[in-house]
Amino acid sequence: VCSGLSDWKDLHQGTPSTIQDAIREAIQQTETRRLILSGSESGYVTTPISNIRAVRRLVESIAI
Repeated sequence: VCSGLSDWKDLHQGTPSTIQDAIREAIQQTETRRLILSGSESGYVTTPISNIRAVRRLVESIAI
């Protein structure tokens, strides 16, 4: 599965906390198997860099 995050709701409007919840939900739904975490579209240039950094930090901390 290649998804897990909504470009608008999670990445653009969300916070690091809501992004963490979305990532954990995606991992739970796929039972940690065959998940490529990504946004739902091509993204927005106005997405807060703090949210992009939060995704990277959380993925690196999980490192399944």
